[in-house]
Amino acid sequence: MTLNKIKRVGIIIEARSNSKRLPNKHFLKTGNKTIIEHLITRVKKINNINNIIIATTKNREDDKLCNLAKKNKINYFRGSETNVTKRVLDCANKFKLDYICEITGDCPIIDIELVQQLILTFLKNINLIDYATNEIGLPNGMGCQVFKKSILKKSYKDIKNNLEEQEHVTLNIRRNPKKYRLFFLKHPEKYNRPDI
Repeated sequence: MTLNKIKRVGIIIEARSNSKRLPNKHFLKTGNKTIIEHLITRVKKINNINNIIIATTKNREDDKLCNLAKKNKINYFRGSETNVTKRVLDCANKFKLDYICEITGDCPIIDIELVQQLILTFLKNINLIDYATNEIGLPNGMGCQVFKKSILKKSYKDIKNNLEEQEHVTLNIRRNPKKYRLFFLKHPEKYNRPDI
């Protein structure tokens, strides 16, 4: 199913190299590909997308993420390391996105059918919802979120110096269900494995 691309929808993949728990985790290999290349290969199969962008930091060690984006013929953006919300918002502004599908670089085996379903549901109900997610009940790392850039911009004005909400892009939106129209997509029972 294809929808008219009147508005620009982009997948933003957040990634950085200097993770304390597992440094350079995106460059670990399975088979002949790095973890993040597996993710890129998968999201390239999703329809109704205008752009795929790796949003990384300005740190020198993240040059390799930019080079990897070039190699895989997708875009990249460099922004704040700690204020991830600002990084994603600035990225969306630069690439003139209207709607953002946010996927973290830590999720190489994300189910693209579930992502596709969430994007289509969001676009079909664009006048009724501001934010949608399919995370509830799924194994950790399988969910994603789709939201309006205009709502992220509005939310960011309320974050100020809240470090937790700077680090977690949609936390302020999810904490304010009276202010933003949230939608939680249910999925088939076979996917309901929050224990994983």
